[in-house]
Amino acid sequence: MARDYDGDGDLDIATISFFADYERQPEEGFVYLKNEGSFNFSPYSVPEAQSGRWLTMDVGDLDGDGKIDIVLGNFTLGPSAIKPKGDPSQTPPFIILKNTGK
Repeated sequence: MARDYDGDGDLDIATISFFADYERQPEEGFVYLKNEGSFNFSPYSVPEAQSGRWLTMDVGDLDGDGKIDIVLGNFTLGPSAIKPKGDPSQTPPFIILKNTGK
């Protein structure tokens, strides 16, 4: 989802992958791409996002502070060829990534 998450006037990208490489690179399940300008993006992830398989994502100002937050929806139940990291019954159904930037 392309939005100006950091408030600097250009579009950044938040992306999820349900079929990330959870054994070798689980951080790729959620990646934030900060726009550095001229089509150059710096990738970031958060450790909390490694706890699930993100199937849905939405963005908006959830706490009314004027900054765009991100909500990730997890789907780790049911049979799967890809094993989730950790016990599926212990993973959160969703996480909220609160924007703490300026």
